Amino acid sequence: MGHPQRNISAKFSTIRWQAMNDGAQDSKKIISQPPATDSHARSLGPLIKFLGENLKPIIASLAIGVASTIGVLLSPVRDVIQHHLWREKASILLSTSVDRVQEGSSVALRFIVTPLSPRPLDPGVITITFDHSFWTLNSGDILFDSPAISSPVILPDKVSLDLLAIKPGTTVGSVDLQTRYGTYRDEKRLYIDPVQIGEDATRSNFTGMWTLQIGNSHGKMEIRQSGHTDIAGSYYLDDGDKGVIDGWRDGVSFYATIKEQP
Repeated sequence: MGHPQRNISAKFSTIRWQAMNDGAQDSKKIISQPPATDSHARSLGPLIKFLGENLKPIIASLAIGVASTIGVLLSPVRDVIQHHLWREKASILLSTSVDRVQEGSSVALRFIVTPLSPRPLDPGVITITFDHSFWTLNSGDILFDSPAISSPVILPDKVSLDLLAIKPGTTVGSVDLQTRYGTYRDEKRLYIDPVQIGEDATRSNFTGMWTLQIGNSHGKMEIRQSGHTDIAGSYYLDDGDKGVIDGWRDGVSFYATIKEQP
C-alpha cells in the first residue's frame, strides 16, 4: 500500500518541476524579446530630428510672411473703419499780412489748418489760386504737400509765400486743401491801390510813375527829381525783381543805377 503513494508523489513532483521549468523558459523568452514600440522609435528618431531641424526656419518664415500680409491687408481696412467711425473734418483759413496793398508792393500768404475730428487729417496737397493779371509769384510755391495734421498748424512752415501786386484792382485769392477723404477751401478778397504821385512828369521834372522794361520783364518805376539833376526812387518788375533807383539827368539823357533789394 505504501509504494503506490511514493510513485504518485514522485510523478507529481516531476510534473510540477517540468511545469515550473517551462514557465521559466517562457518568461526568459518574453523578457529577452525587445518591445516593438522601441524598435519603431529608434527607426523614426533620425527622421523626426531631421524634420525638426529643417522645418523650423521654413515654418518661421511662413509665419512672418502671413503676419506681414495680414498687417498690410488690415492697414487700409483699419483706416476705412476709423474714417467711418470718426469722419475727417477740418477748416482752412487764408490769412494775409495786409488786405490792401499798393501797386508794386508784396503781400505774404499763410494758411491755418484746423482738424475738427478726433481722427488726424490725412496728408494732402495745397493749391493756391490767384489772378495772374494782378499778381505775380514773388517767392514760394503755389502747389505743395501738406503733412498729416492732428492739431492746428500754420502753412507753409518753411518758405514764405509772397505775391507781388502788378496792377491796381480788386481780386480774389483762394486756397484748396485736398486729402484722401475731403476737400477744404477758403477765399479772400484783396485790394490793390495805384501808387499816388503828387506831380506829373514833365520834360524839366521827371518826378512821377514811369513804365519800365528790363529785358523781357515789365514793370514800373516811381522816381522823384530833386533840383535840376538828382533823381531817386524805386522800381518793380513782373518777374518779382524790385529795388531802388539812384540817378541823375543832364537835360538830354537820364542815367540811373538800379540796386535790387530782397
